Amino acid sequence: MTAEAYIRQYTEEFMKLDRKFWNYEDGCILTALEAMYEATGRKRYAEALRVFLDRYICADGRIRWYDQEEYSLDKIPSGRGLLFLYRETGQEKYCLAAEQLMEQLRHQPRTESGSFWHKKIYPRQIWLDGLYMAAPFYLQYEMELGGKKNCADVVKQFENARRYLYDESTGLYIHAYDEGKCQFWADPETGRSPNFWSRAEGWYLMALADCCTILPRDTEGWQYLTGLWKEAMEGMLRYQDQESGLFFQLTLLKKEPGNYLETSASAMVAYSIYKGYKMGIFNKETVHRADLIMMALETQKLKIRNGCLHLEGTCAGAGLGPADRPERDGSTTYYLGEAVVSDEQKGAAAFMLAYSQWAICRRTAQDVEKTGLVTINDVYELRHRAMEEIELGYGTGTEKVKIPRDVIAHTLIPHKNEMCAPEKDIIEQALDSPIGTERLEKLALGKKDVVIITSDITRPMPSWRVLPHVLKRLEKAGVSRSHVTVVFAMGTHRRHTPEEMRHLVGDEVYNTYRCIDSSECGFIHMGETKAGTPVDIADKVVHADLRICLGNIEYHFFAGYSGGAKAIMPGVSTMQAIQKNHSRMIHPMAKAGSLEGNPVREDLEEAAAICGADFLLNVVLDEHKNVIYAVAGELREAHRQGCRFLDGFYRMEINELADIVIVSQGGAPKDLNLYQTQKALANAEQAVRPGGIIILTGACPEGLGGTVFEQWMLEAKDLDSILERIQRDFQIGGHKAASFARALKRARIFLVSGIDKKLVRNIFMESFDHVQEAYDAAVKEMGRGARVIVMPYGGSTLPVLAGNRSAKTGV
Repeated sequence: MTAEAYIRQYTEEFMKLDRKFWNYEDGCILTALEAMYEATGRKRYAEALRVFLDRYICADGRIRWYDQEEYSLDKIPSGRGLLFLYRETGQEKYCLAAEQLMEQLRHQPRTESGSFWHKKIYPRQIWLDGLYMAAPFYLQYEMELGGKKNCADVVKQFENARRYLYDESTGLYIHAYDEGKCQFWADPETGRSPNFWSRAEGWYLMALADCCTILPRDTEGWQYLTGLWKEAMEGMLRYQDQESGLFFQLTLLKKEPGNYLETSASAMVAYSIYKGYKMGIFNKETVHRADLIMMALETQKLKIRNGCLHLEGTCAGAGLGPADRPERDGSTTYYLGEAVVSDEQKGAAAFMLAYSQWAICRRTAQDVEKTGLVTINDVYELRHRAMEEIELGYGTGTEKVKIPRDVIAHTLIPHKNEMCAPEKDIIEQALDSPIGTERLEKLALGKKDVVIITSDITRPMPSWRVLPHVLKRLEKAGVSRSHVTVVFAMGTHRRHTPEEMRHLVGDEVYNTYRCIDSSECGFIHMGETKAGTPVDIADKVVHADLRICLGNIEYHFFAGYSGGAKAIMPGVSTMQAIQKNHSRMIHPMAKAGSLEGNPVREDLEEAAAICGADFLLNVVLDEHKNVIYAVAGELREAHRQGCRFLDGFYRMEINELADIVIVSQGGAPKDLNLYQTQKALANAEQAVRPGGIIILTGACPEGLGGTVFEQWMLEAKDLDSILERIQRDFQIGGHKAASFARALKRARIFLVSGIDKKLVRNIFMESFDHVQEAYDAAVKEMGRGARVIVMPYGGSTLPVLAGNRSAKTGV
């Protein structure tokens, strides 16, 4: 589901946050992460919770950036995450931190009726929000650590809410109540605020759901709360929009001008329904209302912008007062004038919570003829409303395809990769803190023959921006410019022209330092690897007394990753050595993202170790070739660190292999020809089940691309002949043919391109003009329920099957 893709994306971004502000919004996300962990068993959700909270919790249990004297119920929700971590880890600091929050509640100011003030700055006020902020934590603490002494006090909070906030005529709860009846927003006779706000209703329904989950069923409190729950849900569902399935920002106004369908409140209602269904509080007819909400949130509120999923339509925030905030008067104008935003914590948390319970209900449903809790007939009836229209880059334009949402297993979108610092600072910081070695300027002291190996013209490595940082360090160490040579790692590629060399390193470096291609050198035989690969290295590199390797790290379709030891092998090695190493590319573990157990990678790292390399500087680039990360130090150890960083952005965990994978390189210029489009295919191959179908999308205005590639594809009598040929006659271009052959042995390829249909058939693939046409044909082959994974940016997303040990990088 697209929902789960969004949740994974949001979780990764959340782990990186360091707000230095103890707040209820983040607390809601923490509760949602716990729910996702419970629903899926995936440890990444529990780990995200721990990583985030550990920024706040000191070893002695003190909570950073928390002030008890504020007496704000908004400071309490994160306590549920503390209780979870204490249960999971047994670490005392989490228990001590939770005790601090409980200590606040023990002294929290109260109304005369016994309800907590919402905040110290909101005297004698009961807010519906406050039930969710405090009650679940308070009750859970009592059940687990407090001796169950004060459960009745929690129930009392709900009794007072029913007494002062419930409106008999509408069946709804008002947002807030002022016991003194003196606040500027309060009715002077009733003390109530003037509007019914859907998110406040949602907070209340979730508070009831969570407290009824915690309380034992055989208690009077449980019986009382479930009665309130049924009553409140019945009232709220009267106002569900029948056309969309969602709820409006102001519950009663519906389609009045300015009112809008609000995301967080709608998700909160769905969460409460699913929880109630599990407990026997609500029936399947009520659950159908929650299913409508989930379908609507996915179809109407989840959007793709700039390659990322976004959850739209959440009210940023709404409150009442205090006196210095006269605009917060509870009026219709106020509620409808608050900002409507995307990816805000309250909306994201409610969505995650609702999805977690939907997943549990779907997993535990008895009737196998159901999708979730919606019958097959319901799904058929609603499917036209529950279609995902996905746009894929295709040449300079796009291709669109509509797919039923209930068959989409994943939509894989790269994580945001924003630079958190200027590029030069990123590189300098890496050089200042090398991994496993001393700093470069210290290693360079007294050296008389320094070689810097960097990438050739076929690679995206921005040597002209990276090299000056290295050269500056060498000068600082006293190395003469005449003692430094820049060697371009040519591998199997042609020599550079002088203009290309100048372009690669920049005018100043080219005019000041000696620059040569590795293929200009003689080669020295240094031995063989265990696999029999000759270690034949350019003599200029062998004779140097300091060897520095530069490069960029990205996924490589059979070496696992670029960068690292590839500067030596194949970079400055002979054709014979490269052919021997690369002939292992058909091994099952020779694939993108694979290091340990990958025979190509292990062999080339052994060759590099025989040659020896003293220092590594590798960078990770975004799609615009900006440096977003750099790592320096010992060849293997630093490279592994860089690979881990790359995985954090582009490695995507999937729950299942798909029957159908739809993949695009993202459009021009990446799909200029089939040779270039292969990168997306190599990643898509890891997402499709054996016998499945890959719909490969690329305009390919230049056709197949590459003479050797075209020759190998057209000369082959069958796929096996290509795979046999690459082992005895490795050639650049032929390796791409072998990649296609390997993919075709696993799955059929439906190619959507501008290449002549007859030519496509001659290279073992099936040709289509449009993605929709290809998808419809694939469904006929695989069945209407065929599971689909969509990869709009196939070259930048690496799918990895959850729990698949063979897919681990070993980094």
